[in-house]
Amino acid sequence: MDPAFGRLADAQFLKLLQCVRNEDFVQIRKFRRYGVPNLVNLTEPSLGLGSLPRGRASNDVDNYAGIMTTSMLRMGAHPDTQDKIGHMPAMTAAELGHDLVLEILANAKADMSIVDKYGKGILFYTLFPGKRHMTCFNIAVEHGADVCNTSSDGTPVFLAACEQARDCADMCLRLLEKGADPNSWNPKTGQTALMEASREGAVDLVRAILQKGGDVNMADNQRWNAVHFAARGGYLEVLKVLSAYGADMTATNLQGNTALHCAAAGGFSDCCKFLGQRGCNPVLKNIKNRTALGVAKRLGFMEALKELRKIKHLAKEYAAPGAKNPNPPWAVRLYDWTQEHHSSLKSHFEPLKKDDGTITKVEFVNILTKMMVPINYEQMRVILLCHARWRETNINPDVFMTGSKYLERELLASFAPKKKHL
Repeated sequence: MDPAFGRLADAQFLKLLQCVRNEDFVQIRKFRRYGVPNLVNLTEPSLGLGSLPRGRASNDVDNYAGIMTTSMLRMGAHPDTQDKIGHMPAMTAAELGHDLVLEILANAKADMSIVDKYGKGILFYTLFPGKRHMTCFNIAVEHGADVCNTSSDGTPVFLAACEQARDCADMCLRLLEKGADPNSWNPKTGQTALMEASREGAVDLVRAILQKGGDVNMADNQRWNAVHFAARGGYLEVLKVLSAYGADMTATNLQGNTALHCAAAGGFSDCCKFLGQRGCNPVLKNIKNRTALGVAKRLGFMEALKELRKIKHLAKEYAAPGAKNPNPPWAVRLYDWTQEHHSSLKSHFEPLKKDDGTITKVEFVNILTKMMVPINYEQMRVILLCHARWRETNINPDVFMTGSKYLERELLASFAPKKKHL
């Protein structure tokens, strides 16, 4: 909108703003009738404030904000008036959690796709915990807010939401549902939405990002990936999901740290065990010449140290000439995949089961192929041999999903904390 120009317009508009704050409807009507043309759509010269009310704590449509907003809109005030930094009334209402006021502005056809001088649309201003901000978020999305909006500094709104995933997980999931890019990233840091969700320990969001096609092995500018962030926070459930989708559990960052270094530094023994069983080397040195085992020992994390010593012993045993690893990496990956897709697999297997709980080999292979199981032909052959002899034509899918026929018992869900019996 145009700024107030000239002494008369300037004086009248400043007086109008004062009347709006004082809820002086009589004077406001006089200004509308006798003031300079289009007075309600002028802006204050210094900050660019418009006539629509901003910044009050009230959210009730029966109180100041709702009544005044409705009244000014009826008098012809434009809902998209922007101040000097590009904020419009809808952004202020969203930031304050004024969902009822935002609904009024939305019904007045406020343009939810407008961005401020920093390139931020209204969704950036809804990213706060709380029911009212979630309601504001939904109103904005339903009225055309851009779920793929990226600020001037290169931060996508989905990435900004994932940075607060612990408090704003529902917003993140809704953004994905509405078409946000699952591989949203910040070009300055290289960090992705998946990394931020993993850092926050938001397992449902991590799963949703990967289901939408998120790249599980993208690394930031320091070569940290999602596994590093999940391990640093001790989020075992996130690590399980990442492994199921093919994450490189042994990747190193620019400091030479693996995820095992990160888990050891936090004393997360369950994560150490999980990562060790999936190929992380406890004696691999970083650029400071420190191993994960040494980190746990130096910081006094005895439970983690105990697990790391077990991993070291097994790694040494399997590296001996002629030794064979009874838990090959592909089989461990298959097990993680089956645990992640357990419900879907079960829904496919159940209708085909015979009275003895088995299905045919052909049906078994077809279902796994359809679900894009992460194994090749030779590995599938090994799985079939583990579960049925050559002359047998049926396989028990429930036994397959336990992993007991192709992995050692020690590995099967052994990373879960043991329950103490009284």
